[in-house]
Amino acid sequence: MKSLLLISKYTLKRHREHQTTNNSAATANHLQRQFNIDSIQHIIVANLTYIRVNHRCNYSCVLLNLSNRQIAGYGISQHKTADLVMSALSPDKQPPHH
Repeated sequence: MKSLLLISKYTLKRHREHQTTNNSAATANHLQRQFNIDSIQHIIVANLTYIRVNHRCNYSCVLLNLSNRQIAGYGISQHKTADLVMSALSPDKQPPHH
């Protein structure tokens, strides 16, 4: 192609490495994996993650109860805001207890 001076219209996106700060800073482990607690819903942890749908990011927030390792609440939104977490905390977004 070079000898004929032809240029391809099909190109691959090239990966460029870039420097970012990481989230691996040492933090204190206050619980020391001691999840045996007396009261229900004493320790709740949250996980925020993105889900790609139709080339767009949607976000989910899942609250996990460490005493019984069940989902305590959830929320889904197109934006990662405090409203997403608040919707996960709302009583109508909590799964039924068996």
